[in-house]
Amino acid sequence: MALIKQSLFIIVSILLLLYSFSVNAGIFGFFNRESFLLSPPVQGQLLESGKAVVGKTIYRELYYDGRHLDQTVTDQQGRFTFPASSIRTSTPTSMFGNDSLMQHIYFRKADGNEFTLWLAKLFYEGDQDSFTLKEQLIKLECDIANNAQTYDVPVQENPDHNIVVHTLCNLNAG
Repeated sequence: MALIKQSLFIIVSILLLLYSFSVNAGIFGFFNRESFLLSPPVQGQLLESGKAVVGKTIYRELYYDGRHLDQTVTDQQGRFTFPASSIRTSTPTSMFGNDSLMQHIYFRKADGNEFTLWLAKLFYEGDQDSFTLKEQLIKLECDIANNAQTYDVPVQENPDHNIVVHTLCNLNAG
């Protein structure tokens, strides 16, 4: 009988603890899932020495609350597009949340050489939805004959910081 009472006490204690945790979880954001924009739409053109690179796969990897990968193929003018990408996550509201978002767009030649068309790490909430970022990602002109460069792109909405971008695309970085 004592064993049954002890077991019942443990079960009730666990249930009360779980209920208490679920009630207080909203405070810490564990179960609050919200939409989070990983990337605005992307439009670009892949070139090699000014000539369109046709029928090649372009990859987009987005790292935030896990890895998110998609791909597209260049058309007859070397153009490529990616739609906006969002996830449902509790990370932005969680006290244990990640504070950065990595955007990586790249192309691989048949010989395995990888060309980074766009690599940005965003640290400030809202940068992924900023006019500055949208303006850059909607007009990528990427010539793989170019050498990649790193740009400090001033954020129009928040002049106190820049978005650092490593790219071989032509940017109007101001």
